[in-house]
Amino acid sequence: MKKEYSEMAGQIQIFNFDLVYTMAVLEHIHDESEFIFSHITRITRKILITIEDEGGISWRHFPRNYKKIFENLGMKQIEEINFKKTRVPGIKKEFFGRVFTK
Repeated sequence: MKKEYSEMAGQIQIFNFDLVYTMAVLEHIHDESEFIFSHITRITRKILITIEDEGGISWRHFPRNYKKIFENLGMKQIEEINFKKTRVPGIKKEFFGRVFTK
C-alpha cells in the first residue's frame, strides 16, 4: 500500500482480520463439489462468516445447513442470524448468517 498508494497510505488506518467470509456463494456449490467445505475449514485460521440461502431451491441453488456442515468439520458456531425473523432489506428470508470459530 505504501509503495503503490503512498498518499492514501498516510491518511488511513488499515486493520487486518484473520477471517473467511462468504455471502451468497456457497449456496451455488453443487452436491458433487462439497469437498470445498473441508478446504474452507482448512484455510480458516480463526473465524468463518457465512451469509447464505439455506432454503431456496432452484437449478442453481443447493440448500444445506451450514451449521451442520462446518460443525461436522470441527468448527464451532458462535452466532446465528435467521433472516426470516430479522428482516433486512435486500436479504431473502431463506438466508442465515453464521459465525464460526476454530
